[in-house]
Amino acid sequence: MSDTTTNSPLTGQYRWLQTPLYDTLTIPAAATATSYQMFGNINGSSGVGLDTTNMDAQFKLTDTQRFTVRSMRFVVHGVQADIDAFQQKYAATLKVAGIDTLLAPVEFWTGGAGSPAGGSNGIGDPRAVAYFDTDPIDISEGLGLKVQLNGTSFTPSAALQVRCYLDGRMGKAA
Repeated sequence: MSDTTTNSPLTGQYRWLQTPLYDTLTIPAAATATSYQMFGNINGSSGVGLDTTNMDAQFKLTDTQRFTVRSMRFVVHGVQADIDAFQQKYAATLKVAGIDTLLAPVEFWTGGAGSPAGGSNGIGDPRAVAYFDTDPIDISEGLGLKVQLNGTSFTPSAALQVRCYLDGRMGKAA
């Protein structure tokens, strides 16, 4: 592997990995909140693992990361009636450096990973994902990012697990 000191030919360059950024939110049964924030979990902190998130910093990229967002999607697991209510009552906003860059009801951002047996959102087909490759969103080093969920309060009958994926590619300083 090449040396990455200031004399390295890789200084100032990035290694790119095709991977989503993702974070998971659990909405407890009987919750009544109207607003949630995602991408605040940190992998490896307080028992949080890759099953929850792959974020290295809370609500931002680190100073050695860049990310190009090509789609946003949600996969929601729980009781089907609660999933339907959540998707209809909440809108998702991707905020980069405090600026709204994407906004639509959660039901628009289908996960493409649903189960035909129910208990999830969308259909189990990646063609269901809304890609925006012609106008991707570039997030530079150290910039803040979060997904804000705002809506009308409803009371889920059981816990909901909400995972947000920002599909794209991650650049890490070489």
